[in-house]
Formats: sequence, C-alpha cells, structure tokens
Amino acid sequence: MIVDSEGIRIYTDQIILLLLFLFAIDFADMSGILIALILIVFFFLRAPELRFDRSAGILILFSCFYFGSVAFYEGLTVDTVIKFALAPWGNYVLAYTLRLRNRDISVTDFSTLIAFGFFLHGMLNLFAGIRVFGANLNNNFRLAYDFWQGRTISVTTASLYYTPFTMMSIGLIFFSKRKAIKLLSVVSVAMALYASMIYQNRTLILACALVLSLNVLLVTIDRDIPFRKKRTVYIILASFVLAAAVAFLTNIGGLRDTIMNSSLMNRVSSGKQDRTTIWISFIFGEAWKYPFGGTKAVLYDNKPFVHNLWLDTFRRTGFFPFIFLILFTLLSALDTREFCRLGRLNGEDTSVFISLLGGMMLSFMVEPVIEANPYVFYLPLFVMGAVNGHNRDTNNLLENPLAWEP
Repeated sequence: MIVDSEGIRIYTDQIILLLLFLFAIDFADMSGILIALILIVFFFLRAPELRFDRSAGILILFSCFYFGSVAFYEGLTVDTVIKFALAPWGNYVLAYTLRLRNRDISVTDFSTLIAFGFFLHGMLNLFAGIRVFGANLNNNFRLAYDFWQGRTISVTTASLYYTPFTMMSIGLIFFSKRKAIKLLSVVSVAMALYASMIYQNRTLILACALVLSLNVLLVTIDRDIPFRKKRTVYIILASFVLAAAVAFLTNIGGLRDTIMNSSLMNRVSSGKQDRTTIWISFIFGEAWKYPFGGTKAVLYDNKPFVHNLWLDTFRRTGFFPFIFLILFTLLSALDTREFCRLGRLNGEDTSVFISLLGGMMLSFMVEPVIEANPYVFYLPLFVMGAVNGHNRDTNNLLENPLAWEP
C-alpha cells in the first residue's frame, strides 16, 4: 500500500483531532503533556504549511509579555513555558492552519469536538464529586472534585469545564434540524444547571439566560426562518416559561422549597462578592501603581482575584499583555462578524457558533479564567484560529473560484 503526501497529511490531521479531544477531557490528568505533544507533532510534521495572520501576531506578543512577567515574578518552569510562552499562539496557529489547509474540517464540528470534551470532563468531575461529597443542595461549603486527579479542585475550575458546550447546546436547541441533537442538548443544559446548583455557580445560570435571549433575537431577525416556524418557537418557549412558573408558584414536587432553601439561592440573596465592586476597586485603586503586574495590587476586601479575564491578566502580568488581549478580543469580534457573513456558504451553523462565543465571553467577564484553568482559555483561541482559517479560505475561493478542488 502506497500513501502519498496528501494521505499522510489527512492522517496527521485525524491524529491531531483525536489528541485534541483527549486534551479536552484531560485524559489521565495529562492535559499539559498532551497540548505539548500536539504542538510538537503538528509543528514538526506541518512546518512548511504553517500560516500566520495578524491575530497570530498579536497572540505571539501577548504570550511573550505574559510569559516574561510570570517567569520574572513567579519563576521559570517547563509548565510556564508550555502554558504561557507557547500554547496561546501555538493553539491558534494550529487551528488556523488546519482549517486553512483542509476544507473538510468544519469550524462548527471542530468547536463541538473540543467543547464536548471539556463538558465530558466536567460531568466526570460532577459525578465524582457527588460520590465523594454527596448531592446535598443545601450545604455550607463549595467543593468540587477532579475525576482524573482524585482531589478537590476549585468550583470555578469545575464550572468552566462544562460552560462552553452548554452555551452551544442552547443554540442547538433553537437551530439544529435533528431531533436527537435537540434532545441531547436539552439533557446537557439540564445537567449543567444541576451542576450549578451543586457548585452554587451563579455565572452559568446568568449566562444561560442571556444566551437564551440572544437565540430568541437570532430567530427573530433571521430572514431564512419563515414566520410560522418563528411563531412555533415563541409558543413553545412561552409555554415552557409558563409551566415552570406554575410549577414554582404551586410548589409542585417541592420545587419551590428545594430552590429557595438551596445554598445557591442563599448565595444569590446574600449579595456577597459583587463583581463590579471588585472591578472598580481594582481599576480606580492600585491597578496603575503596578503597570507590570506581579499580583501586587490589593483588591476590595482582599479578594484573591478581580474575577475578569482581562483585568486579572493586568493584575498578574501588567499593562502590555492586557492591551494585546484586548486587541485580540476586538479583532475576534470583527472576525466573528465576517464568519457569520461567509459561514453559510460552507454550511456552517453560525447561530450555534455565536451562542458558544457569546456565552464564553459572558463567563470570561466574571471569572479569572487563566488563573483558574488556562486550558479552558485555549478553547476560544482554537475556535478563532479555525474561524480565521475558514474566512481566509472562503475569501480566496470567492476571489478565485477555480482554486476550489473537490
């Protein structure tokens, strides 16, 4: 059997996708080893095909300054090199090159593969935590347990694992044409909300509500959806809201008592850990005293984090990584708009994609993502790499239709 260079390339892509899924589920607690292996294998085997764009350049600058600050203040380790010097821009370039050089890789499917891997890890953690700590919704502690590590982890970390796929699932409920996918999505959202009750996680519930509203808006403004289908969506949604309200008000099955007496509700009503208060205390407090980071700025009530991806980046590593991350975020918003314009030409489900990125943006605004788990931070970098590879490839085809090779 003879395998040509094209066959070797496709085979390599399949191995990379498998390794990415294993990375997402943190197989055998080896995320760091797996991401390093992925980058080494891909960069070594596909070096002549690597492609860079302006977003990659911004991420390279972000990685250099972030890594430099962490190494200076916290020490130089192999883990630091992989997580901060190589992985941010490396993951973006990997996904960018994969999609640019391989039209068979759908951005939607690529995003789903990684997001579902994180979700699966999150559910494994949830079931392991229930086995160790029980499933009591009314307790005075917030504990999560890692399935692979066999130890307690932060609740923020545990919640971040299942957030991306939950956001995608809401979009799939609205826009998927397959009933089995809709059912799987409903189950996924229900499991994530149950996990939120266990972990006392307010962020995901708020994000779900906002992404749900976003999808209603997308249905409303989508000209390709006939009014009859829109009306059906409105009726089903209104019926669900009405049924939930009646069940709550009449306390069917003790639903109201369970919710009102839960630790999550007590945490919500307590008003503690107001994110905006922490942000303001940082921005108008000691942030500018320490422009090069070092986690020296003292926060309101001595909180350990600012609870915002961008502000926590500033506090830990200073002004330059913060600026480059802001630039990447703004540029990604423009690239996402371009993807929504071009995506349907290739059969991409842009509405589900918007749900994913919109939900992750909301979560990242109120959580210290890189501090809690940098691996989850890589997910939107992978996604945006694939998006920009898609955009560039599609624009090339529009400019030169003869470039298409079936």
